[in-house]
Amino acid sequence: MTTKQRLEHDLSAWFADTAGRETPEFAADILLATSGIRQRPSWTFVPFLRPMDRPLRPTTSGVAPVRHVVILVVVAGLLVLAAGAVWVASQPRLPAPFGPAANGLVAYQKDGDIFLVDPATGERSGLVLGPEVDQHPRWSLDGTLLAFVRGEGPGERLVVVDAAGTVQSVSGGQPLLEVDPDGIRWSPDGRTIAVRTEFEGKGTIYLVDARTGQPTVLPIMPWGLEAYWRPPDGRQLLFVGGLLQQPALYLYSMEDGEIAAVPGTVDEPSGGFNVIRPIGWTADGSRFAYHRSAPTSLGVETAVVDVETGDETVLGLGYGRISNDGSRIVGLASDGDRDWLCVAPVDGGACQPIEGSIEFVELTGWESFGWTPDDSAIWSRPDEGPAVLLDPDGGEVEWPSWAADGADSWQRRAP
Repeated sequence: MTTKQRLEHDLSAWFADTAGRETPEFAADILLATSGIRQRPSWTFVPFLRPMDRPLRPTTSGVAPVRHVVILVVVAGLLVLAAGAVWVASQPRLPAPFGPAANGLVAYQKDGDIFLVDPATGERSGLVLGPEVDQHPRWSLDGTLLAFVRGEGPGERLVVVDAAGTVQSVSGGQPLLEVDPDGIRWSPDGRTIAVRTEFEGKGTIYLVDARTGQPTVLPIMPWGLEAYWRPPDGRQLLFVGGLLQQPALYLYSMEDGEIAAVPGTVDEPSGGFNVIRPIGWTADGSRFAYHRSAPTSLGVETAVVDVETGDETVLGLGYGRISNDGSRIVGLASDGDRDWLCVAPVDGGACQPIEGSIEFVELTGWESFGWTPDDSAIWSRPDEGPAVLLDPDGGEVEWPSWAADGADSWQRRAP
């Protein structure tokens, strides 16, 4: 046994011999005296006293522990996220580019200026006023921008303003010629406007950058009619092309410029004049409605075609407009003596006449009408006289006072 081991053995024995009893005889008296005293509240204990079994660690002056840095980073990140959430919440909600939306302000032209009217209150305001001749306003699909045509000598410019009337861009290059008002079509993302023009019988489609005004001519030969962006993302543009005796629907790819005919829309040449006119997409972009020449009282019929398969559904109306939700079409029906408006489902079925539309058609014609953003009514902007509202479910024709000066384009808002 070493000296160290002998010392440890002797100390252990000494402690065992000299230690007193584990519980003193007066322990019961102590418990009796203290049993009526309450325990100290926790707040009176010094919180920073270090437990005796935790060793002291040296710290470096001016350097925060790593965990403190991590906590500060996390807190800073949470503050950034919270600020971002507040900013997002403060931004106005925008409607989806396709499908039903809430009804907003109505834009119209009067005496060469652009005005707005609130259908809910009848309140009017001048949006773009001045010596220029401005007309044909068209809201973007999200309702934040408005495009219109401004006369410039023998041609025209496409002008884009925000909802306050501040000019955002003016189309550059040569002035546009013979702009088709129905051929002004906003892309789903609001960055591009397709404009159909015609000069000396030759159709052209320009793509105008809404931010810079830079125009680009599409390398296609449209047959004098408007083009339609395909839902939901606008990667394709549908237009009418082909020969005068053999027009058809075509899809132009915005990604690679490829052009493909829509199956079922190409017929054998008839040797005469054929009519084919686009009506609109269903909201999911799977089907497209159009009308074409047919041996009917109107001389045309409406077809809804699956653009991938060519499968068609023929409807008993012509010159129609498809609803925002893509489920119904309003168009013209005839018995040979009189014409009236009716509404039919895109999947086929009876066309329900609109009450009072016979008198309306005789007064204003059938060319200028469409659906309100929420699909609750059909509105018309006749060339002469006030705009009207038609009930798609068969109610009477309404001539609202706010539409006395016309209605060119209805703003879409978030529901």
